[in-house]
Amino acid sequence: MTQVEDRDRISDPYDVGFVAQASHKSGYVAHYLPTTDSTMNRANERAESTWEEVPVYYADEQTQGRGRSGRKWQSIPGYDVMFSALLKPPQSGIFMLSDILALRTRQGIHSVVGNEVEVELKYPNDLVVSDKKLAGLLVVSILNRNQNNRGINVGVGINVHETEEDFSGYETDYPPTSLDIVRGELVSRQDVLLSVLDAIRYAGSEATIAAENPVSRERINDELREASALLDRDIVIFKGDDPFAEGQVVDTQVGKGIQVKNGKIKRWHKKFDSDMKVRVA
Repeated sequence: MTQVEDRDRISDPYDVGFVAQASHKSGYVAHYLPTTDSTMNRANERAESTWEEVPVYYADEQTQGRGRSGRKWQSIPGYDVMFSALLKPPQSGIFMLSDILALRTRQGIHSVVGNEVEVELKYPNDLVVSDKKLAGLLVVSILNRNQNNRGINVGVGINVHETEEDFSGYETDYPPTSLDIVRGELVSRQDVLLSVLDAIRYAGSEATIAAENPVSRERINDELREASALLDRDIVIFKGDDPFAEGQVVDTQVGKGIQVKNGKIKRWHKKFDSDMKVRVA
């Protein structure tokens, strides 16, 4: 086992040819970018014209990596998994897609690091280990001139090689962690990239089935509850920097968000209601 503290800068380059070949088996056309402002921007540019393939853009460095509500994704060049993929999910289940993408990203990570690393979902868009941020998702609809949905731009960032010392220079609103830290050994970025891409590939079809089939939908609800970092915990929900709701999370369901109980009142909160942040009280 290689310890991750007190080490020199590591080298974990992608085998670009292998990534292209392996991801193609799942239906992707992979584009490697050593440095870019944002993989989301490259995917948005590709979406300006019609596309039949499933393009994915992955990078070693993002100079303007994007999170939700204009926040910046911070990383060390060559240390993290950062990609954006253009998906064309059917319309019927699109309101469930973000939750299912989070579940499948978690599944892809577990396939590499094992289920003994307890990766959980922190609504609305983070993956955490022991309440520390491991990964984030940004899911953005691509609309045509008539405001109809043409597709989805899925951005994923996963901390892989940072140490606690590396994170000391990050500006974060709650503590981060990395796969190397939680595993106690070096984890391959390439293995994580390919595993997550494979896991999310048919999330759109899964969302459509869940929208039409109550049994399938409840199965996903059970998976969300099992994966939740918030269920049965007291939380505060922020709109921007201002708190606007608090209470105990008593349920979570695909496409519905989290149900929060305050006294005798239960209310559902979902990411589309506001610029939403959730913090454990």
